[in-house]
Amino acid sequence: MRPAVDRAKGPQMFDLQILPHQSVIKFNHQLPVFNWFYTFACDEDLIEDRLAPYLTPKKTEVLRRAIYIHIPFCETICNFCPYQRGKYTSDPEVEQYVSALVAEIDFKRNFLGRCDVDAIFVGGGTPSLLSPRQIEVLGQAISRNFDLHRLREFTFEVEVKSVSRDKLQAMRDIGVNRISFGVQTFSEEYRALFSLDATRHQIVDAAALLNSMFSYPNVDLLYGMAGQDPGQLYSDINSAVSLQRTTVDVYPINNLSAPRSMRRAIERAGWMSCPRQRACNFGFTLTSSFASVGTHP
Repeated sequence: MRPAVDRAKGPQMFDLQILPHQSVIKFNHQLPVFNWFYTFACDEDLIEDRLAPYLTPKKTEVLRRAIYIHIPFCETICNFCPYQRGKYTSDPEVEQYVSALVAEIDFKRNFLGRCDVDAIFVGGGTPSLLSPRQIEVLGQAISRNFDLHRLREFTFEVEVKSVSRDKLQAMRDIGVNRISFGVQTFSEEYRALFSLDATRHQIVDAAALLNSMFSYPNVDLLYGMAGQDPGQLYSDINSAVSLQRTTVDVYPINNLSAPRSMRRAIERAGWMSCPRQRACNFGFTLTSSFASVGTHP
């Protein structure tokens, strides 16, 4: 679902025209793009020479370009998350990953050139596990290898337990202008179910810190969880609005791609998956509820 944007602030960064005559373009119409479906075979496995797409990139009329950088470490493994991540174990492990990531960014510039970039998203995992120095090193690699003169959005994903003023300052120093953190739900019952162990007090304190340092803080919410009723959804919406964020990204829980651990937790709780019609109705509820408080989808 598209982010809900505060009308009062109206950030222009979200008004992206991908093509001059078309507002939407399939993500894989611009090469080189590979899809990884862990733990299944990926697109790269079908190519004899994995560097070939970089050597012969197709010309395109696309006017906007974005990059995504993945930091696959987490302090806590949330059981609803389908993305590639692993348990954070040591600082040297993260340091090795950052070094390899920077080396890959430097290397691929030999094939891609110094591309113009309009948006950057650093996600995970938990990117806020990086130290201020590692954030600085990553920022230097980005500015060294990409042309950022038309950059409009630079989002960094954080988790409230690992965020700090020093880290946020390092993010600001490398040009980050939007911070996103995943509350997912304020319900203590669902937070326990999903292995979300940050406290409400930590969430509120982190939100206040983010609001004081960035103009475009964002919070992620899930909906359509097993057993969720409209009252619980309204409660999450109101709690998210109270954090005074600029945007809220809302996502339906994905029962198809969710790890087995989430489905087992739901079975132990004795709940049934949310019916499709109810999840659809929740989508309409979200739109009308955010609109009623001055936020539009």
